This record gives sequence, structure tokens and C-alpha cells, in this order.
Amino acid sequence: MSQDKPVITAFVWDSYSAKLKEAGDALGMDVRTFTRVMLYDRPENLKKLEKSMRESDLVIIHLMGANLIPELESLVRDLPKEVKVLSMGRDPMSFIHTTGPRELALGCCRYLQISGKDNCDGCLRYLLKNMFGRDIEVPEPKVLPYHGIIHPTGGRFGSIEEYISWYKPKHERWIGIITSRSGWANDNYDVETDLFERFERRGFNVVMVYADARTIPEEDMLGLADATQKYMVYQGRFLPEALVKTTVLQFGQLVDFGVGHKVSYLEEIDVPVFQPVVPSAMSRETFETSPGLKRDVSYAVTFQEFEGTIEPMLLGFSRQTNDDEAHRRPIPERADHLVERVIRRVQLRYKPNSEKKVAIILNNFPCAGAEANIGEAHNLNVMDSLANILRAMADDGYSVEVPDEGKDIIGRILERKAMSDFRWTDAAEIERCGGVLHHMTVSEYNEWFSTLSDKVRADVIKTWGEPPGESMVKDGEILITGVTFGNVLIMVQPKRGCYGPKCDGTVCRILHDPVCPPTHQYLASYHWLDSTWDADVIVHTGTHGNLEYLPGKGVGLTADCYPDICIGTMPHVYIFDASAVPAATLAKRRSYATLIDHMPPVTERVKPYGPAEKLGSLLEQYSSAKDDQLRSEVFRGMLVEAGIEAGMDPKELDDRHSLQTVVKRCTEEYSRLTSTKIPIGLHVIGDPIDTHHKATVVMTMLSYGEDSIIRRLARSRGIDPSILDEDPDAVDPASGKASTVIYGELYDGSLALIEDVLNGKASELGKEADEQILRLAASVEASDELGAFIHTLDGGYTPAGPAGLISRGRTEVLPTGRNPYTLDPRSVPTKTSWTTGMFLANETIRKYREDTGEEPETVSIFWTSSDLMNEGGEMMSQMMYLIGTRPIWNEDGRVESFEIIPLEELGRPRIDVTVRMSGILRDMFADCMDMLDSAITAVSALDEPEDQNHIRAHTMKSILDGIPEDDATARLFSSAPGAATSGVPLAIYANAWHTERDLADIYVATNGYAYGGNRDGKPLHKQFMNALASSSLTYSKIGNDEHDFLGTPGFFGNIGGMAVASKILTGRDIKNYVGDTRGSGTAGVRTLQEEMRRSVRSRLLNPQWIEGMKKSGYQGAAEIMKRAGRVHGFGATTDAIDDRTFDDIAETFINDKEMREFFQENNPYAAEEIARRLLEAAERGFWKPDPQVLEKLKDNYLMLEGDLEGIAGDGEYQGSSTEIATYYDVDAWKQSNGDVMDSVRKLMDTKTAKE
Repeated sequence: MSQDKPVITAFVWDSYSAKLKEAGDALGMDVRTFTRVMLYDRPENLKKLEKSMRESDLVIIHLMGANLIPELESLVRDLPKEVKVLSMGRDPMSFIHTTGPRELALGCCRYLQISGKDNCDGCLRYLLKNMFGRDIEVPEPKVLPYHGIIHPTGGRFGSIEEYISWYKPKHERWIGIITSRSGWANDNYDVETDLFERFERRGFNVVMVYADARTIPEEDMLGLADATQKYMVYQGRFLPEALVKTTVLQFGQLVDFGVGHKVSYLEEIDVPVFQPVVPSAMSRETFETSPGLKRDVSYAVTFQEFEGTIEPMLLGFSRQTNDDEAHRRPIPERADHLVERVIRRVQLRYKPNSEKKVAIILNNFPCAGAEANIGEAHNLNVMDSLANILRAMADDGYSVEVPDEGKDIIGRILERKAMSDFRWTDAAEIERCGGVLHHMTVSEYNEWFSTLSDKVRADVIKTWGEPPGESMVKDGEILITGVTFGNVLIMVQPKRGCYGPKCDGTVCRILHDPVCPPTHQYLASYHWLDSTWDADVIVHTGTHGNLEYLPGKGVGLTADCYPDICIGTMPHVYIFDASAVPAATLAKRRSYATLIDHMPPVTERVKPYGPAEKLGSLLEQYSSAKDDQLRSEVFRGMLVEAGIEAGMDPKELDDRHSLQTVVKRCTEEYSRLTSTKIPIGLHVIGDPIDTHHKATVVMTMLSYGEDSIIRRLARSRGIDPSILDEDPDAVDPASGKASTVIYGELYDGSLALIEDVLNGKASELGKEADEQILRLAASVEASDELGAFIHTLDGGYTPAGPAGLISRGRTEVLPTGRNPYTLDPRSVPTKTSWTTGMFLANETIRKYREDTGEEPETVSIFWTSSDLMNEGGEMMSQMMYLIGTRPIWNEDGRVESFEIIPLEELGRPRIDVTVRMSGILRDMFADCMDMLDSAITAVSALDEPEDQNHIRAHTMKSILDGIPEDDATARLFSSAPGAATSGVPLAIYANAWHTERDLADIYVATNGYAYGGNRDGKPLHKQFMNALASSSLTYSKIGNDEHDFLGTPGFFGNIGGMAVASKILTGRDIKNYVGDTRGSGTAGVRTLQEEMRRSVRSRLLNPQWIEGMKKSGYQGAAEIMKRAGRVHGFGATTDAIDDRTFDDIAETFINDKEMREFFQENNPYAAEEIARRLLEAAERGFWKPDPQVLEKLKDNYLMLEGDLEGIAGDGEYQGSSTEIATYYDVDAWKQSNGDVMDSVRKLMDTKTAKE
């Protein structure tokens, strides 16, 4: 023991570290402090900690909970016996790691638990006397109150009355700041003091309260809710009109106000709560070169969203460099921005509604047809919803012109051409028709543009030229478009990555550079709304626009991030689909949006139609025909004919296969179709919900799980529910019916039963089931989306609610009209998803063996955030099991780490994975990404035969190819930081490709950025190609019926892009598989061709779905167009779309007179887009059409083209012409991204030559 200068290693929280070291220095002790933050991604610090602990006389560990972190546990266990450990914390179990005198641990804990400078000094004095034998004065722990009001210069106050008396408020309005006791006790609240002073300078009174994590009356501790109530209520009035909470502590779940029920405390006080971020795990130094916050996201953002806090804006840092002691300091510019945003939100509370101005933005995905796609939104009829919203606003006192119906809104926009220029519309025509609200001069724009950073201005000018640029410019002025309905302005979101009245490779700058900034006109439009038109609030309508996808940090935006620049200081409300969890999360965090979620439309099981109905009828006859040879041969011929008519591949049904096999495949096809649930029409906010709609929502919620209503009804009717888990052609011995028929009857029977219960009838399932149905129906009825929207516009608090998929049994998603939140990223993969993932991995291997007779080496996977947010990490589990690892869960069900499965237990070779991650997953789930990367790295280092460990084999091959060892383990890829595209959809929509090789080059160039560990988007295109070159198959997964592969272009861009790149790099046609976990207990793997048939025939070609879309008019036509365009995308990149499918699309939508009339009346642009893409598919050769179908298509296209030419006016526009312009043809493309593209093409040439 070092008597002269005792050596102590202290593993403590950030707030204690500096104070302990200061006290140690003053007392002549060698106190070495370590914090958990110091171990994040810095293995060298773990070695330093181990060395320090072994050199110490004493190790102090102060815990928040009972358990040591895994890194520390092994170090403590292996310490020499002479090194004593004092482990302590609030939890009694935290003392079990103590190896020194227990009374010393208890004594130290008395000081450290209170915290503060004096108590850190007291703790060390206590140890010097009682452990090291020094004769030194030891004070009693200094009591520091656990709650109170603090003022930057006035100190602490014990009551609001005392504070008011001293403070002498000078203003009418109040802001509240809430911080932690730890920050106050350790004199670490510079961030809060800075905010306090900024609000005061802006004319607000401020009350700043500190509190602890929870209320413990016997210790005089108050949690946040109780402290807020105690110190911010004066004479019965809650003073602040907004709260800014700078601590990660939470208010807690529910507080009883003694009124007979529990209500959320934040609902009771009804003020917005802002939650800026001061990261503790990432220094400013690291952040500035990173894609955004990572480890801080769970505590500082995700957990806070559970309570409805808003706007996770970066406010400061705990450390400026990685080696600094923790001390929170503000970023002045961010603090100013936060203050302005808070004040603008508060103004909504007191400004008269009649004077408020509201800007409503309509989404517009121009690549699919800018004129045809105004108001794009998943599952939402935007125009009819807006008509209801404007009506409600008028009733609430807003000065609004109320349209009779939604058709009037889109009608006015189209009549005035208040949109962006595109194929059929140029800027002059927009101006002539009255769509321009403001002509912004260059000097007016430059006055604001010059205030942006040098970097931002340089990036914008590099891409778009000096202001005004080329986008939406006439006579040297930037055109700002829109239509007004009184004090409501409706604007179509500007194009963000292209310009001019055309769509091709010459103008698609976002294809040239995926992280290109938005245009001058885009920036000007948002700035004009904020600073000239003076919008009091901005509303984005429906899932989703492109603001939140603009370049910038993933989480923790700075002044150089384009979403932050564009949203400015405007309060932001975003109407969002409750099922679109990943996109909703992005909108909250990157555009500071308060979300109002809405429920799905009426959902129904697909009813067999046309050839499918005939196929189902024949299958029902099989049992009577199979034993009669003559009848069975006739039956076979009829069945094969019906199967082919239903879109099946004739090769699946030819004479090589037995009748039993043909029946099985036809049954599977029929079952895939009829087990699919589809939306009928689009949801309308503010429309009354009728009994049928309520019943379909309840049915959807009760259809998932082992205790689904379908299974309960089966048991009630004497049917063994296990038949539903069998293959679709399995026959129930009691009834003689196939399982797929039984499922259909039970589903329809369950829906009818629910409707009966809602109409007052008792069901055969009994009282408990009926009460559940009524309870869920009540949650549907309680959804007040319109009321929530109005309340948010009035500056109130918007209650939080979980987002998710009701089709996977997430009943807690309702009622809607709340601000949705997502899950704790550390909770995935779940144990349930692990079981599913193992099954999917085994099924993928089995199917590949069955199809090829070989073992797969690499599965190339498109991994989306929906897997983690909606499905518990089924794909993550599948990948971990493919490589031969499994998660380790702690007692709370959170994933702590992973372990390697021995080859003997695995029973097969380890299979490699190449992963293209979605942008949202990349930006929001760093923990999951890093764990998978760590698992891959660990497996690649195993000393195993290469034929048993393909990860190791491929890693060694990359090293031999000249790739550094650390880079050779990279398997997780995405687009560059800040980019949100795979590149392939842009190329296909803009006709910027000649051959599959062009698409492969674009895919590799755009997505060859590696993640995981500390890579953070490192360009590793060569490694990406090596990984794809080892592909045996591509894989993605469908996990629900709300979303399928035709729901967004991202699927054909990534699944198709990966398929075409792998095909080019391997030199062979590889398999493309799809996992399906839509129904509980019925997971499976099938081909992409089979999945595309299901997607196309369950919705796009289904009269049931089409009729629902027709009721939504213009927007329904746009939905049809977008799905047809995505079929085109899959056709261009894969062999998954057969000729029959394209034939049927042409016949259904263009060659059908009734459908043409529908398009002509509602959205002629959509029909032209569908027809032009079909003709392109035929010209490029991936559709070989029926000659008669093609002839009619050409004739009808001429009529459509003529109609649009009549609408378009006399300007200069592209119209129907199609010009192919590839990388080689476009100088701007070469200038923007030439280094990457040229490098990729050379590497691809070398790689394909080798293969």
C-alpha cells in the first residue's frame, strides 16, 4: 500500500470525475478517474483502466444500478487480492462487488451519493483516515438539497414564492428550464445558465428547476414531475408556456391528480417540452467528422421521445476533445436557434387564431412524375383530409377559405400550375397560369443566402451555380409557387435534386452527387415562408416529403445541415402514418417535427378475382379428382391453364412435375394472394369512422399471434388451429378442406363476428372476447387526429404514443392523433425474433440447396430499419445466425453483447453476409450496426478451415487483393453520410442508363461506403465489390401487409440494384429470395418472382384495390402510377417481372376505356407516365409484349400525349420525348462525382475480367 501517496482508481460518472481528481490533487493523492464514456469505441482506454487498477491501492466503483458493465466485470474479477475494491451505489446490490471492508464502501457511498465538490473531498478524506491511517479531519457529508430553483446569480431558492419575491418578474410570459441535480451539485450547468440569460434578453421571465431521477419522500427527493409541480406553479397557475429540459431524466409515466383516473403529467400542464441534446458519449472533436450522434441517441433522444418531448437539437458538448474532463458548454449559435424556435412555438399560444398564418406543404416525388404526384402520402387521402382540416381551422377561428371538397384544392393547384416545372410544365407557363406567389430577386435572396456559412454557400454554388441558379427561374428571378386559402398557404414541395422542365440524366444532379444540396429555389421557398410570408407554423402533410432527407448529420443537426437551414425557426407539425415508424422517427429528429399520426385505411383480405378465382375453385375440386386417373389428367390440364392465367411461371407447372406438386404450387400461389390484407382506398383525417372501418381495424389488431381471433374462432368451431400452420395444401381430415380455404372462412367469419359485436350482438367467443373487441373499438373511436392537429397549432402539448404496425398485434398504437415514438435500440433483436431469424436462416439455406444443389457462401441482404422498429430484429437475428453467432441478453431483455456458436453446434459452415443498410437504419441504429460488425470481425478472426468459415475465407481473399485487414472485414454498406438514395431509382426514372452494367456501376459507386465500428461511411468501393462478387443470392424480407416491395422505389433500387451488381460481378444469374413473416407462426422463404406476383396481383391489378383508389381521385390515380413505375424498376433490374404482368398492366390501365376516362378526369399525367414507362420497357427489351397489347398501347398513348399537349401550353418542355444520357454523356456528372465513378468503373472492369 502506497502510504505516502495512495493510488486510487475511481470508475465513476462524468459529473464526479473532475471533482474527485481536484480533491485528490489537493490532498496529495494519486486519483485516476475513468468513466464509462471513456471506454466507448476506445479500446486503448480499457487497457489504461486495467493497468491503473492493477497499480492501485484501492479501486472505487460508483454504480447507477446493481450490475457492472461487461468490460469492467472481468477486470474486477482478475485483480490481485491486495487491490481492494469498494463498489457502491443507490441499489443495495451494487455493494456485492466490494472486496474491501464493507463499512468503508458504505461510508464512501454517503458522500458520493450526495455528490458535489465538498463531498468528493470528504469522501477522499474519509478514506485517508479509515483506510490509509492518516490523521486528518473528516467532515460529515454536506447535505445538498435534492431539488429547488436556481438562478445564475441568485443561488438556490426553496419555494416558488421565495423566488418570485426575489426575482420580481419584469415580463408577462415565462419559460421553464429543467436540469439535473447532479449538474447543479457539481457546478456543471453552464449550458442552462446560458439559456436562462438568452431567454431573459428576449423578454421572458425564467424559472430554472433542478431535480433528481425519482421521488423518495423519506429522503426528501423529488423527481422531475413533482419538482416541476412544486416549483413552477404559483397561485394555482402553471407559469411557463414552454419547458426546456436539458437532462436525460424523465418525468415518469403517470401522476395521479386525484380525479379518479391517471393522466399524463405533461398532458395536465399542456405546454410543449423541448429536449435539446448535450452529448456525453461523443466529444465535439469526434462529432465534427462523424455522420452524427451515435451512443447518445438512446438516452438523450429515444427515451425522451417516449414522453412526447420535441426537437432534439444539438445544444452543446460535455467534452471539446476526447481527452477532456466532462464539463458541459453551450454552442452559442445553437443556443440562439433553440431560443428562437421555443419563442416561435410559445407565440402560438397567445396569438389570435384569426391572425395566424399557416403554410401547408404537399409532398411531391418528382421522379415518378411531378405533375402527377402532388400530395404524395402513404395511406392518406391528402386533399380530402386538407378540406376537413381547413374546415376545422375555420371553426377554431382561423381566417381560412374553406373548399367544398378536396378536389377543389388539387383543382386550384393544377389550374394555376402552382408546382415545380417538369416534363409538361415550364416556368413561363406556371407564371402565366397564376401559380407564382412571389418573384424573389437575386438581391433579396442573397441578403439571406449570405448569412449561411461559407461551406454551405460553396456547396450550393458548386452544384447549382451562382444565385439564382437554373431551377424555377424566369427573367433572373426565383419563382415561389403556391395557392392561398385565406391565411393558409398551400405549397407543393419544390424539387430538391433536379431542375428544368424535363427529367433526364443531364438535369438529375442528385444522381450525379447523392449528397448534393437542395436548389436555390428550394432554399428560397422555405426561407420566404419563414421570413417574408411570416408563417406562424409550417405543416408537412403525409408520409413523407424530402425535407428530413436533405444532407446533414443523422442526429444532432448543426447550422450547416440543410433540414435545419430550411425549417428555420418555424414551428413544424407533420401529419404521419402511424405504421411508418422509421420515416416518422427521421422526421422528428431531422426536421424538428411534432408528429400527428393517423390510422390506416379500411383493410380487407384479398378476394380472389379473375383467374385466381378460377384457380381457387379448381383447387376445391382436387380431393374428388385426385383418385380418378382420367379425371386427374383433365383436372391437371385445367389447373395448369388457370395457374398460368393467374400469372404463374409455366415452368413451375410443366410435365416434369407430378400432379401433387402442381397442386401444391398452385395452392401456395392462391394462398399467398388470399392471405394478403390490402388497404381499400386511403384514410381521410376528420371523416367519421363507420362500423365496418372500426371492425377492419380491430380485426387487423386481433389477427396476429398465437391467440389471434382466427385461432380462437377455429377452436370455438371445433377446428384444430394447428391446420393454419401447415402448408396451404394441407387438408383438415374433419372437413376435407385445404388449410388455405379454412383460413379464408375463419378470417371472414371473424370479421363478421366483430361487426356483430359492434352492433350489440353477443358472439360465440364469449364475454371476455367481446369486451376485448369493444375495448379496441373504443380506442379506434378515441382517435382524434383533427382535434390533435388543432391543439398542436394552438401551441399545446401533443401526447406521445407508440408507433408501429397494428397488423403485428400492436394494439397500443391506437388511439391515433398522438406524437409517435419508436423503440429502445438496445432491445433488439428480441428473443422471439431470434427464433424467427434462425428459422429464416435455415430456410434460406435449405431453399438454396434445393434450387441449386450447392451450399451458399454469401447472402447479400437489403436491411431496413423496419426490421428493427417493427419486427424486433428478425433479419438481424438471421444474419447473426448465418455467420454463427447469437445475442446475449441481460435480465431486462436488452442485448448486451454476442457469443460465437461453435461449429460443432452450428452443424454447417458459417455463411458470409453482405449488407446494404437503409439510410434510416444507418443513422438511427448505430448500436445494432456496431454489434453486427463486431460479430463479423470476431468470426473472421477464428482459426477455422476456410471451407467451414466463409467470412474468414472472403476476408483473407480481400487482404490478398490489397485491402487492409481492418477494411477487409467490412460487410455493412450504405450510401455516403447524408445521402438517402441507392442511385438506381434515379437512374431508371431519368433514363440515365443503357445497360445493366450502367446500373451496376451506379449502385456500387453510390453505396460503397462502409459502416460499423469507427468506419462512419468510409469509402470502400473495392471491398464492396469483393463482397458482392462472392454473392450466392440476394435477400430481403416482407414483415407486414402494410408495406410491400412496391411501396417505395427504395426496394427496387436496393434489391434490384444489389441483384444487378451481383450478377455483373459474379458473372452469373444469382438467386433472389424473399423472407415472409407477415403472419405469426407462418414464416417462410420464396423467390423474388413469387413475391412480385403477390405484390402486383394483390394490389395493383386487383379490382378490389383499384376501386378503392378510384374513390380517391387524383391521388388514387397517382398511387396506381407509382406502383406501375416500381414494377418497371424491378423489371429493369431483375428477372422477377414476367411479360404477362406487363401485359396485364397495359390492358388494365391504358387499354381499358373506363380506366382511361378515370385518369382523364382525375389525373391524365399519371396515365401518360404509366404508358410511357410501358413503352420504354418494351423498347429496352425487358418486356416482350403481346403484339395486340402493344399496338393498342401505342394508339392509346398517342391520345394521352395529345391531351397533355393541349394542357401544357406553348412553353418549352420535354413532354413525351425520352433521351438517354449516361455518365459518359454528362459533364456535370463527371465534375460532381467523376473520381468515384471512374474508379468504380475501372475496378468493375478489372473485377469482371477476373471473374
